[in-house]
Amino acid sequence: MLDPDALTPANPNERSILHWLVVNIDGDNIKSGTTVAQYLSPSPTPFQGPHRYTFLIYRQSRPVVPTQFYVTEMERANFQVTPYAEANGLTGPIAGNFFYEAIPGYYSSKG
Repeated sequence: MLDPDALTPANPNERSILHWLVVNIDGDNIKSGTTVAQYLSPSPTPFQGPHRYTFLIYRQSRPVVPTQFYVTEMERANFQVTPYAEANGLTGPIAGNFFYEAIPGYYSSKG
């Protein structure tokens, strides 16, 4: 799960924030996987517009042996999913989805 709109949609200079990463999932049992980055709740910048939060699913051809676990905000900022996928033999993305999240009380002037 990534936030490609960090810090703000107009100025995404920390694109992408890593919000969640699990590898080595057996079938559809997420709990069987190895969590590389614990789930981090959405936290869009107040009054700067909604952020997209994206879920990307990749196919694994071999087990991933994590060389880093992403814990701090600094480690999660500017996460580059394509190089990570390539380095770990992942293909895709083969599926994905997203949602928008904004701080309550934010109203877009775009209608």
